[in-house]
Amino acid sequence: MDELKLKKWREDFSLEVEQLRMEFDAFFFNRKLEDFYELKVDTESQNLSLEITNKEKLPKEIEKRLMEILYSTQPEDSV
Repeated sequence: MDELKLKKWREDFSLEVEQLRMEFDAFFFNRKLEDFYELKVDTESQNLSLEITNKEKLPKEIEKRLMEILYSTQPEDSV
């Protein structure tokens, strides 16, 4: 994936996570959503990957939504 698409994907992901962040804050007032995941770039495929860093404390619904956001914001490959 080229740098422009990767940058756009990261930006789109961040925008979509804003809504989820508000919902998350309703659950946990003393923790940030970002404390529970890390967005990484896979050096081989040049794709973003999502690592859940605190699985035991993150509600499954939030984890699922993060994954959905990651996939739904991925740019299409152009030919």
